[in-house]
Amino acid sequence: MKIVQDAFYRGANIWAAHTGVLLTVECDEADAARVRWKPGAQQLELLVNTLRPLFPVMGESHVLAQPAGLVTAQRPLIALTLAVCEVLVRDFVIQPRQGRLVTIRDREFRLFIPCDDHPIGLAALRITLAAMDMLVSTGPRVPGTRQRLAQGYEAFRRMARVQGLNQTTLAMARGAVRRGIPVQRLAPPAEFVQLGQGHLRQRISETAVDRAGPLSNWLASDKHATATVLGSLGVPTTQPVLVTTADEAVAAWRRLGGERAVIKPRAAGKGAGVSVNLHDQESVRRAFEVAHAINRMGVLVERFIEGFDHRLLVVGSRLVAVASRRPPRITGDGQHTVTELIAAVNADPRRGMPFEKLMERVEVDEEVLALVRAAGLSEASVPEAGRTIVLRGAANISLGGTAVDLTDECHPDNRALAERVALTIGVGVTGIDFMTPDISQSWRDVPCAVLEVNATPGLRPHIGANPGRDVISPMIDYLFPDGADGRIPTAGITGSVGKTTTTQLVGALLAQQGLTVGVSTTQGMFVGGECLRDGDMAGGTTASHLLTDPRVQACAFEFARGGLVRKGLVLESLDVGAVLNIHDNHLGLDGITSREELARVKRLVVENARKLAVLNADEPLCLAMRDCVKAPVALFSEQADNPALRAHVDAGGIAAWLEGSGAATTIHIAQGQRLIGEMAARDLPSTWGGAYRPAAINAMTAALIAHGLGVAFSTIDAALRKFQSNEVTNPGRMNFVEGLPFKLLFTWCDGQHPTREVATLARTIEVTGKRRFMVCAVGNRPDDFVEAMGAAAAHGFDEFVVADWSDLRGRKPLVIARLLAKGLLDAGVNADRIIVAPDHHTAVVDAFSRSKAGDLLVVATYVSEATRREVPELMALT
Repeated sequence: MKIVQDAFYRGANIWAAHTGVLLTVECDEADAARVRWKPGAQQLELLVNTLRPLFPVMGESHVLAQPAGLVTAQRPLIALTLAVCEVLVRDFVIQPRQGRLVTIRDREFRLFIPCDDHPIGLAALRITLAAMDMLVSTGPRVPGTRQRLAQGYEAFRRMARVQGLNQTTLAMARGAVRRGIPVQRLAPPAEFVQLGQGHLRQRISETAVDRAGPLSNWLASDKHATATVLGSLGVPTTQPVLVTTADEAVAAWRRLGGERAVIKPRAAGKGAGVSVNLHDQESVRRAFEVAHAINRMGVLVERFIEGFDHRLLVVGSRLVAVASRRPPRITGDGQHTVTELIAAVNADPRRGMPFEKLMERVEVDEEVLALVRAAGLSEASVPEAGRTIVLRGAANISLGGTAVDLTDECHPDNRALAERVALTIGVGVTGIDFMTPDISQSWRDVPCAVLEVNATPGLRPHIGANPGRDVISPMIDYLFPDGADGRIPTAGITGSVGKTTTTQLVGALLAQQGLTVGVSTTQGMFVGGECLRDGDMAGGTTASHLLTDPRVQACAFEFARGGLVRKGLVLESLDVGAVLNIHDNHLGLDGITSREELARVKRLVVENARKLAVLNADEPLCLAMRDCVKAPVALFSEQADNPALRAHVDAGGIAAWLEGSGAATTIHIAQGQRLIGEMAARDLPSTWGGAYRPAAINAMTAALIAHGLGVAFSTIDAALRKFQSNEVTNPGRMNFVEGLPFKLLFTWCDGQHPTREVATLARTIEVTGKRRFMVCAVGNRPDDFVEAMGAAAAHGFDEFVVADWSDLRGRKPLVIARLLAKGLLDAGVNADRIIVAPDHHTAVVDAFSRSKAGDLLVVATYVSEATRREVPELMALT
């Protein structure tokens, strides 16, 4: 079996309701037969039991704990594959879930593996398929099979550890998700994660948070400065001496009385370079060199404090957990060597590679060997039963240590001391290393000291010591007090036509409230009306980028078909989602062959709406989406007497509709029998006095969406009354250019419906000359679609200039232009009124050169804002 295609989908997607990897697996005949094979309970148990020691995490799977249950699966080997994949990625994903079989054919099947990270999900399936192949085809007893699988598992874990989040950051992200706070990873594989959105965001890396100032972090990172500041306030410290040479280190040790000392780098973490219990000159010199190699800015020599190393976790100004950290150790049994006992410790499935698990393996290095020798043993020695050998001088989890939860035993004086230390340093989330022989006794009564303060304390000592002790919620509450979820108002708009303008309108309505609004459309990415990037940005990736901008207070996103199919929604949810319509302008693209399939893709936007799903009551495919959404539904219609809309209103639902036509058109919004508001279309500049009906529809849907976002109707009315579709507010859509001898309108038409509306509008615009239409179509549209588009323009203009768009998208030159011309001819337009231009540029120049004073020229071309910018040059050619 081999993976022939893989795609990563973020957020909800058409395959599943979460992030993951869709993989297509190709089989030969033997593979296909094995996929269909239905092993018995004993055979499945043999397979699982063979994998269990090779993939130690398998013991954490409820499915694999009783493999006999897989017998009832329709395809047991695929069920086993999915179960193994789930447990492999569990330690590295924010929301672990079981995968699923998407499709299966004779020699091909597709699997969806839920996973936050593409490389991890892909690698998990690769190693699982390799395991299935070796176990089923060659058998588990073939020499080398187990070794290759074990090596592959270790390679996977190493890669996943580098690519994925560590346990502390992962725990924070999972805690935020439980609170309903959106989580977004920044710049993977880096450890940066954003909680919340826009101006409400809080970024974290492990327990480092945005709320802590850089000066506080610097103070905490300098152990000498920390001790000096705390000591001046009466906090017990180790009274460290800062030295820069080995001779100075020896002198400092002597000043401490020549008794036991601790030497550590001035700034370092995770126990790096720390040497303890030093009691002679030579060991002090060696320890200095070790610490100095890690930090050249200085080394600390401090007095040794008897007792246990405690990690006190303070969030804000409140102590939330105390863990007593213990160095790694082995206990003899009279049968196994030191090497074997260490290996047994490392075999604990709770241990892993650095920062991969809640505990880490004990690496046998010079420090470990020195302590073994100090105990009068060697690696080959067999310690007597019950004898304990400590393997580290420091008690860091990062060095293989363990921890015991002592939160409830902490003396009130020690609690108050910890909170005072945290307030003094000011980093927000503080890890205080406190040495005391008994945490239940006051610091005033026993020899003790604050060893150091950590600005980014790891959570593994607390979670590992007592998984039931909730240390995450207090940190989430600190970042998002009073139950806040960190969300800003967000709206997603999709459909076949009208979505770009509607998105810009929603952005304008939100801006009317005084908010800084982020907008993404096929025109570009905007913040506060400023275009940050132009081009097609109508996808979830751009939307997620906008939500990282600290200026943004609300967002409106356009979601196009291509982005939804290829990458999913990307966002985990939206406040309001809207599907405007389902036309056939995208059929044949990305494997979509019918409107029903297209509706399934577009449906993602409303399926993942939290507060309101806005649907077109005039289109059955949109109306049918009501059965798939969780949020309340709002309907809109061009017809006041639409039966579905009237029933919805009678049931107390939210709705919007148009009444009348032309200049008499009015927009109504109501909830049940309560009228929220109404406005005359002729009062909205974008409707051209009510003559351009699509603008009234766009205004109606935008108003409905804005209402779902909590915008008052008075604000909606004021914003729509002043919105004009121009090159700034809505580039390339119904942009009228003034100051020319002739009337000039730039827009874009994709399909017969918008083309017909533009043609209808053209007939209402008074001219003394001719009405001229320059139009092109996108090459990846069906032939009949392009022909219908040409026919739809026939009634509106006197002359036509048709052309290919500059990007042919796989078509041969002039094919699209001739299809447009054919549509016009079939609609009764004489051939002498149609000019088939050889290319797009020539068509634009020709249309301008023919236009005279008193004429109307409508230019409908893809990315028409780019053509609009060429107006001065084009006018010079006329």
